[in-house]
Amino acid sequence: MLDTTDGETTPTLGTLVARSLKREKPGTNTAAVQAALDAFLDERAEGPDVVPGKGEVSAWLQSRIARLGRERACTDFAWLQKGAARLWGVAETAHFAIVLREARVTRKHPRAGEWDRAGRAVSRLPDNWQSAMRHRIRWPASNAGTVSWSASRVAAVAHALARWRVYCDAHGLDVLPTGTTLEAYARWLVAPEGGGVSTRSVSDYLGRIVDGVAMVVAPGFSSTACAFVVRDWRERADKEGAPTKCGAQLVSASAIYKLGFACMGQARALRTRSTRAATLFRNGLLLATAVALPRRARALSVLEHGRTLWALDAQRVHVRIPARHLKLPEADKTGPPFEAVLHNPGLASAVLTYVRDFRPIFDNGDMLFPSTRAPGDGLSESRLGQIVGDLTKAHLGVRVSIHRLRDNAATECGESVPGGARLAAPLIGNRDRATTDRHYDRSDGLKAARVFGARLEARRSAPEDLLV
Repeated sequence: MLDTTDGETTPTLGTLVARSLKREKPGTNTAAVQAALDAFLDERAEGPDVVPGKGEVSAWLQSRIARLGRERACTDFAWLQKGAARLWGVAETAHFAIVLREARVTRKHPRAGEWDRAGRAVSRLPDNWQSAMRHRIRWPASNAGTVSWSASRVAAVAHALARWRVYCDAHGLDVLPTGTTLEAYARWLVAPEGGGVSTRSVSDYLGRIVDGVAMVVAPGFSSTACAFVVRDWRERADKEGAPTKCGAQLVSASAIYKLGFACMGQARALRTRSTRAATLFRNGLLLATAVALPRRARALSVLEHGRTLWALDAQRVHVRIPARHLKLPEADKTGPPFEAVLHNPGLASAVLTYVRDFRPIFDNGDMLFPSTRAPGDGLSESRLGQIVGDLTKAHLGVRVSIHRLRDNAATECGESVPGGARLAAPLIGNRDRATTDRHYDRSDGLKAARVFGARLEARRSAPEDLLV
């Protein structure tokens, strides 16, 4: 407290700010806000009329860390930011969040690349299988090999072979499959002792085992009986459908798009431009982008502002995804990218706001969906899926996966957009409407993205009861 000339006391700025916060948000720890703000103001040379810069607040935090320890100092600094935002303004103190995050988060080891992960999967195979696989497959760093498999394909086949070998060893079987042993393995997988694997996954495993055996165990291997078993389980899987695609997940794509904008609106409304606000805005942008650009999680995970996605102006968003990040045959991954201009004012405005106000809080990078725990890295495919699932479960009552979201977008496009039945497949990146046409129609993909984006924007401002 400050003494006045007549012996009375006048409240400090920290006290006044704390009182204001208490009136607006009674549950706030106003004592902690007051103590942190008063401590900061008492130690600075400038008066309260000057907004402290990043260098000043960073130096203050480091001095507190030296005296109090990192955890206590960072906690106090978080309370300081709440008071500073009320005193100097939310936008004016956004750099406090950057300083706090830099103090709390250390840089992690770079995430392994897809071919690194494939290499680790292959390394778990017997030595002779490893050498055969490395010799026959064309790896990025080698000109050897004649088979063009993607990294994910290599890893999947290696995992399937490793699991098949363990089963054969446990049951005293030859690793060279027959129709009988392959069928027995399939039945074991779906049983509780085999993990209760879905029919779709069993179908995938069997195909990978046969391909892997022909690749590394017995080159040129061919078996009519094995081919029959693989085909039989594939037909069963097609008939049953994917177990992760239940009818309850058919939530309107427009409703998910609208939820994304609700999250971004909530982030804007927060009185502190904190990591929490930035994360909330990022997650909302993820939902909106995943609907407006319903591509696979892999493509979304590589979106980078200024390189693969950027706002041309307040009306349009330019997207350019390299072919290597699309689900294409390995031989086509050096081809032209998927490129489109989305005429979507809502999304364009969101991207501009995000890049200006929220994205810098994470780090100095450009990944559109950055990690909060690994500065410089983007979120992984699995983490993107988890965020989408958690948000839809919390707000819409049902967990919707990114892959299911693509189905929902295609369904809404097919039902509500003129000519949508034809545009639905290229919208989500399928090769055709029934996976029969072997050539991806890029012109249809661009048209679908434009038309569906306009549809989403029109529905975003529609009354809630008009949503499907």
